Amino acid sequence: MGKVTHRLGYNREEHTPERIVAQHIVEVRREVLRKADIREAFADLGSVVYFIRDGDLIKIGYTGDLKTRRRTFTSDLTAILAILPGGQELEGEMHERFAASLAKGKEWFRPTPDLIEYVNEIRGRMNVPAVTFSS
Repeated sequence: MGKVTHRLGYNREEHTPERIVAQHIVEVRREVLRKADIREAFADLGSVVYFIRDGDLIKIGYTGDLKTRRRTFTSDLTAILAILPGGQELEGEMHERFAASLAKGKEWFRPTPDLIEYVNEIRGRMNVPAVTFSS
């Protein structure tokens, strides 16, 4: 028996429960592999300044080992907005640069337009899509 296709291009064989589950499994596997690739990429970065999103705030921090440090983040792995090579000195420069955006403590900042623009400049250099924050 051949494929049954409606005039609008709907193919019944492609929309069976088994096919939908199989497609979902493929998508989940892709996501797992993507995250594995990200974890591998973090393995040998050395000292970095990172920008992570947690709710409505951005943390600007420093670590000598992002692979280990990210385990302590309360945010999802995908909440890492940007990474710059550098250490405590660069972290201090970033804190000073965005001091007007400081929200709490000494590392948590509001996503002000200048901070978002800077993060997106870094992302642009890495060919990563820009981020947005809704008010």
